[in-house]
Amino acid sequence: MPTNTTTIYERLLQEWKARPPFASTDAGLIAAEQEIAALRKKQADLRAAGDDGDHDEIGDRAMALETWIARTAPDTMIGAAVKLRRLADESGLEAGAGHGDVESVRQVLAVVERELASGGRA
Repeated sequence: MPTNTTTIYERLLQEWKARPPFASTDAGLIAAEQEIAALRKKQADLRAAGDDGDHDEIGDRAMALETWIARTAPDTMIGAAVKLRRLADESGLEAGAGHGDVESVRQVLAVVERELASGGRA
């Protein structure tokens, strides 16, 4: 029976409101980005092995992690860099505006402005 990918995605986001997948810190942003890379590799490995299935559990988790990153405010320029890499990725803005992209850009701007205001000590 085919699975509705939106349902899996929405379920993950709902669960993460109560219990986020990672701490809402720069370290959490980095961990989420690393998991996305691992999920993409897993998907690529499956395709290379001849498996052309949808694997909603992989794609939906990656998409939910992208949304989590977009919604999670960075603490420093390190977290801002994670958010910018996601936005610049081929699945980011180039693929069309996603959930939280505008919020993500505003959060990055806030970190940059805070860094500039502190003379580069943020």
